[in-house]
Amino acid sequence: YSLSSILILVCLSLITRIGSSQSSILTFIYNIPSSSFQYYFGILKKHKNVIIRSSKDLPKIKAKKEREWAVKFGFRPHVFVPMISIDGLYGILGLYGKINEYRRWSKRLISLLKFTANMIMNLLERKKTEEKIKENERLLMTVANNLPNSFISIIKKGFIFEFTAGEAFKEYGFKSEELTGKTIDDTADKNTEYVKKQYAKTFKGNRTTFELKINNKYMLYQAVPLRDKYGEINRILTVVQNITELKQME
Repeated sequence: YSLSSILILVCLSLITRIGSSQSSILTFIYNIPSSSFQYYFGILKKHKNVIIRSSKDLPKIKAKKEREWAVKFGFRPHVFVPMISIDGLYGILGLYGKINEYRRWSKRLISLLKFTANMIMNLLERKKTEEKIKENERLLMTVANNLPNSFISIIKKGFIFEFTAGEAFKEYGFKSEELTGKTIDDTADKNTEYVKKQYAKTFKGNRTTFELKINNKYMLYQAVPLRDKYGEINRILTVVQNITELKQME
């Protein structure tokens, strides 16, 4: 995180009201040294709130830099809540009071800030996840389309095709995009039940390899489990390769 982006979040309501002075305030914010708020960061990194009602709440030694800042630019009561991502402290969200006033921050207001911070982080994490999924799909598509005589699939529980790509799909008489969202049962051939039986082993954590003869072509199937961050297997990765030429050479 950068201190400038954190303070923009903290001062967002102020910035939206200052009109023509906005650029100068932004310049001021971008030049705030992070060393001036080490006491606050120490608290926020522990996922705790910073609640300052008056200048007396700032410890003389631990918050020396914050006190110096308040003397130089004027003290305002403030409350900061941490914005937590899966990687730790992402930023902060907070409110400032009026200069040199004493303000008692209510539990209800702090709860509202925390709720808002969590909601923002959920949206950011969701967008990040969506972008990562799209990036992974593009990578898989590139790999699959450059594997000779092969195709790659990601299959969800229920034997649902979540992703498919590769030139070897022509052996099945399908286009890869036609299978997305459909189940293995939708392929409806004599090998369906056997394939499901093998993939069921993979969903239990076993790596499986087997061969099938389809339309006079020998196809090698390899399936590996894909575990999520909790160790659960909700998807498997399969690679199917046309090995007819290798069989003929044998």
